[in-house]
Amino acid sequence: NSDRATPQYSPAYFGSRALTKLMSEGNFHQFTECAGEESILSTQDLTALSEMGDEHQVIVAFITPHLEKIFGGGDANAKFSVYNSEYYKWMKTTSETNQYDLKPDLLICHPAFASEKPAFTSRDPVLNEMREQRSLQYGVLSDWKLRHHIGLTGEAKVTINHQALGEVSNYGAHLCFGKGPVTTRLILFDKVELWLIKVVKGHLSDVTVLKWAQQGSAKKLRGFILQTSLTKVLMAACEHFQLTVKNDSFLGAGAFGFVFRATRSDGQFVALKVVARIDRAGQLEAEKDKMIAARRRCPDEVMGVEEDGFVTFDDGAALLLSEVGDHYLELEPQSIVDSLKKLHNVGILHGDARLDNVVSVNGKPVWVDFMVSCSAPTDKAKEEELEDLRACVRKKFNGYNAS
Repeated sequence: NSDRATPQYSPAYFGSRALTKLMSEGNFHQFTECAGEESILSTQDLTALSEMGDEHQVIVAFITPHLEKIFGGGDANAKFSVYNSEYYKWMKTTSETNQYDLKPDLLICHPAFASEKPAFTSRDPVLNEMREQRSLQYGVLSDWKLRHHIGLTGEAKVTINHQALGEVSNYGAHLCFGKGPVTTRLILFDKVELWLIKVVKGHLSDVTVLKWAQQGSAKKLRGFILQTSLTKVLMAACEHFQLTVKNDSFLGAGAFGFVFRATRSDGQFVALKVVARIDRAGQLEAEKDKMIAARRRCPDEVMGVEEDGFVTFDDGAALLLSEVGDHYLELEPQSIVDSLKKLHNVGILHGDARLDNVVSVNGKPVWVDFMVSCSAPTDKAKEEELEDLRACVRKKFNGYNAS
């Protein structure tokens, strides 16, 4: 199937072949210890790990808090948090069905990119006690569109072997497949060591092997995680606007921006739109100006922009909107059509009047995303936009006859 990245060979064969290639090209490395620097595990921790059972779930439960410490998890605006995802399918292998989706053991990413899941119980009382004591987080990637911005994908094994490497390589192939990222990073670990794995265009490109208690291993792991421009801009915007962004915050993605639910210091929810390219900061600023102008003419139908709610950074820009709306399905369908008519009546063409760009605020429709709006539209343009919206409403609201 051309829609899938699954290799045609067994994981063991694929892992063996990949390892041979890495070694022959000089891309398989053993980490050199750095005297006096921090290790991931202390010698005492390593001894405790060695005495654990051989179930890989036990290894995951033991290692996760140490990874949280490395990446600063637990803080409300942590750069990265570690999510146990070993019982939840989230990695897509095909667009046709989720039947074959995969379940990596760990997802490590900014909290805004993850959706929380309930803890799962095991028949092993020791494992359940470990999970409870360590307050592990459980979750999956909020949306497949966010796979570009995963920090690390992790997999634990009782023993690292060709089979294990092949399975992790398969994860990398699926993450990069199609419209996925050019590069992604993964970790493969057992009770003895940790492999840092780089994948480029779906293929293993570099592996570095660390021992858990090697001096300098903590710094090496911390520097290995992938930190994209979106992560950097999101964190900078939260600091600038004094916002908190937690799990289950992702609201959607448009042509070039990502929108997240955020919380102000006074507890109010706001929407934060982020662009992760500096060359598009001007477009986001133009959208801000269009929204402010449209709201002056039609205040009830246009989402507000917070005062001083636009800021640029080295890697992009952010726009702070005054409220977080609910899904358009909460609205009366005719009210959506009527709200667009009101925009047209004051001379505003939205330009992208899809249902995804209207939200419910206090039960009333409010429009967002005015990037391509026009303030002097022709009658024909308004008629065409209105008819397109009517067609969308009829389709989405089970044949509703929009007037």
